[in-house]
Amino acid sequence: MGTVLYECAWEYDRHAFIPLFMVIGGIIMLLRARPKGFELVFFAIFITVSAAISALMVAEQVDQYNKIVVAYQQGDYQIVEGYVENFHPMPAEGHDTEEFDLNGVHFEYSDFTVQQGYHNARSRGGVITGDGQHLRIGYIVMESATGNQMLENVIVYIEELP
Repeated sequence: MGTVLYECAWEYDRHAFIPLFMVIGGIIMLLRARPKGFELVFFAIFITVSAAISALMVAEQVDQYNKIVVAYQQGDYQIVEGYVENFHPMPAEGHDTEEFDLNGVHFEYSDFTVQQGYHNARSRGGVITGDGQHLRIGYIVMESATGNQMLENVIVYIEELP
């Protein structure tokens, strides 16, 4: 038995709150300024667009939750065990992904993508540290978030083995 380093649970993206704050700010400014004519139309469009963006971001997170976290909780995932190979760390400044292979299964992730599942790079305190690390990983095969029909392995569980 090893040490559990990560287990998938609900994660929210703090950036999803930005459009929501824009909606609230727009409503407050609308009520305080009491604009007329073009200004009123501008505020209405600003609030509507911000609300739509916020709703889409929340809907995407709920969809990911249903596809990834719920599947993990129901035991609907695959397991691979082995030693980390071909580890490519993400630089601290980002602009790249972190990736590695484990017993022939490829994993790739980034701190800068909005997703459920493990995506914490080593440079930002991640638990996958480099080649030779002995791990058991639970993962779910998903269609890529980029929509290019490629598959990606979303990590839902990491256990370090002795």
